[in-house]
Amino acid sequence: MDGLIDYAGLFPPASLDLTSALDEYGAYLPSADSWMLGRFIIPAADLSKLPILSAAWRFSVLGRSGKDADEFLRNLEVDLADIQAFRQTQPATTDIFEVRLPSDILSFPTKLFNLLNQTSQQITNQHKLTTFYEIPLEDAWRENMAATVATLSQQNEQNSRRSGFKLRCGGVVAHAFPAVEQIAFALLLCRDHRVPFKATAGLHHPIRHYNESVQTKMHGFINVFGAAILARAHNLSLEQTIEILNEEDPRHFDFNESYFAWKNIFATAEEIADARKSQFIAYGSCSFDEPREDMQKLGWL
Repeated sequence: MDGLIDYAGLFPPASLDLTSALDEYGAYLPSADSWMLGRFIIPAADLSKLPILSAAWRFSVLGRSGKDADEFLRNLEVDLADIQAFRQTQPATTDIFEVRLPSDILSFPTKLFNLLNQTSQQITNQHKLTTFYEIPLEDAWRENMAATVATLSQQNEQNSRRSGFKLRCGGVVAHAFPAVEQIAFALLLCRDHRVPFKATAGLHHPIRHYNESVQTKMHGFINVFGAAILARAHNLSLEQTIEILNEEDPRHFDFNESYFAWKNIFATAEEIADARKSQFIAYGSCSFDEPREDMQKLGWL
């Protein structure tokens, strides 16, 4: 859980205004549970609206993206200019950049490679940012996801910082939640290609369950990151990873200072630390309270 939860209070369903979201994060920083708190997620366009903040503040910046490669590159220049201006006046840290790739290049390996090559070198080598790229989960999601992660793996061999893959795990409507197969496929692709993974949305609660408000089953962050850690430690198959993601009984999970386990599959504290540091980084949540409250109810905090 160390630094696992990036705070996304600006986004649905919380949708706080900037001042309120800053107040929330500022209150969490000195709290007893701040060890679980990651970065404040903010659109690049909002960086200029921030007051001067202390070095304790860390930001993950959302890029503007674009409908096609040309617009994506134009907007990227604006995003990086916003980040550079922020860094010149703020002691706070901006070290993560998140952006959605345009759909029109995903089915064309050469275009995808060229765009990622151009952007990755600029973002990582010149601006010293670790970037997480998101793609839409459309009809050809399997092929597009595989091509994106494989290309990121190639790019990571050439750049000073590794780029990662970002997966959207939910939203405010049922169709925004990906299937467990899609999550499992993403986790194993990132494992096998040694590409960092970050999740966002839909992971307010630790364990998978049916949610009345969105009329669908919501994924649990313990399911997702637990499956990722165990899959890495034991080279689990797609079917085994799906089984962990589908688990709805918290009694089948167990952890203490020495290990994490699902049923009879264990990962040591060392394996957990290695997986979290190098691959399975964090997830964005508009609430920092709900995950902790649920963990407390389960007796895990």
